[in-house]
Amino acid sequence: AANYTSYIDTVKGLSLKRRMIMALDGVIEQAFSTDLEAEQLIELAAQRIINIREEGSETGLTKVGKVLSDRINELYLQSKGVRVPLPKTCYPGLDRVLGGLRKGALYILASRPGIGKSAFSLNIAHNVARFYDGVVAIFSLEMSKEEVATRLLSSKTAMSSQQLERLDEKDVRSWDMIAAGLGELCDVPIYIDDHSSVNVVEIHARCRQLQLKYNKLDLVVVDYLQLMGTASGRSRAENRQQQIAEISRMLKVMARDLEVPVLALSQLSREVDKSDRKPKLADLRESGAIEQDADVVMFLHDPEGKSDDKAYRNEIREIELIVEKNRQGERTLVKLEWNPEILTFTEEGYGGVPEPPSV
Repeated sequence: AANYTSYIDTVKGLSLKRRMIMALDGVIEQAFSTDLEAEQLIELAAQRIINIREEGSETGLTKVGKVLSDRINELYLQSKGVRVPLPKTCYPGLDRVLGGLRKGALYILASRPGIGKSAFSLNIAHNVARFYDGVVAIFSLEMSKEEVATRLLSSKTAMSSQQLERLDEKDVRSWDMIAAGLGELCDVPIYIDDHSSVNVVEIHARCRQLQLKYNKLDLVVVDYLQLMGTASGRSRAENRQQQIAEISRMLKVMARDLEVPVLALSQLSREVDKSDRKPKLADLRESGAIEQDADVVMFLHDPEGKSDDKAYRNEIREIELIVEKNRQGERTLVKLEWNPEILTFTEEGYGGVPEPPSV
């Protein structure tokens, strides 16, 4: 029996190698016969390797009894107070309905411009890294890594970007605050990628490398979805809805494959930009596929409509966090306080700071 099992494993291994050779031979042929750029060929090769890996995996059909047995065992351990801790956002009203950031789940955060969706995603990323020792990957297609890092420092030190730019070398107190903030941020495993033309295949590959390095990956943030290109090399003239549908689906596949929560930021349609009404699922820009693929869809909404008014742009104000879709739980509305000067969201009624996890 042991020899038979070994023989089967050998055959499987040879079959996998044969498929890899055929797939990469095709890429080599395209390198000689087409005008594809080197980066496009790399993406094509990476995607074909990922496809082979998924086809060869043994995670397809599973007997329902095995699934239920594992699930009941998990519930039993929970009933005894033994839980596998999920990283949380540290915003209590949100964590109450989400139950934590689940492995394999795709979270969508959308809003009109100027309401702070990038800042909110960075607040969550920092909380996961700091309070849960979580490994976090941030893919910023809009801002440089320097801008992202400065935003994290601004939020941590409660100093605006203007204050950071105008520092006096004799301002000892401010430099002490910066030193403390820098010391903490240097210790947390947050990684930033600011390539503006990155696609999901590249993100998938880079996240897998990070996961192998730490033997875990706790959160991936993508800012933002509509700036991404497709991995298939499809023409830009193609229907943008089809492109976004492909990107959305691949983000969900990546979340499942890596078993990591993915937080992807999204734009809203222009019709919402012209009004102050609360956004709804149909307002997600360019594709209903985002709504279908997402496990959770959240909106940030300014009920007073001050985000476009320059006179109020830096004013501390209330922002509504609307959980419009939640596949694993209820929907809700959480009231947050938004401080644009220091790029920080706090939840009303919790002392002005995110609630850290209980020990």
